[in-house]
Amino acid sequence: MTRLLFLPILFISSVAMVGCEGAKTTGKVTFDGALVDNGTIVFIPSDGKGASVSAPIKNGDFAIAVPGGSYKVSVTAEKMMQSSSTIKGAPDEMRNYIPARYQGSSSELTATVDGKPLTFDLKPDADKKKK
Repeated sequence: MTRLLFLPILFISSVAMVGCEGAKTTGKVTFDGALVDNGTIVFIPSDGKGASVSAPIKNGDFAIAVPGGSYKVSVTAEKMMQSSSTIKGAPDEMRNYIPARYQGSSSELTATVDGKPLTFDLKPDADKKKK
């Protein structure tokens, strides 16, 4: 009899713990139409309450456990780029190529986490577009 009472309590406790930590949310991130190979995505609560949660972006995909609600979303990603040094023959360097408007708590990206997959298609700054 005690076992029969224990199982429902265990199940309810498990569901409650998942609700506090957040459900798994998945999605894709592209920049200028191409998958972001390696980067980081951060979900920042829009109301300023609670902790930010981050996850790696691999081949454009991410998976993160985050509670449902509204978020600011920050994305960073690095790749080898031509050196910004004025020294002739300077080696290439790893640099973040995501525009600042998609980064930090002032990011213009927003998302409502509701269990559905999310897609973020980031655009380059107008003055940096390829010609």
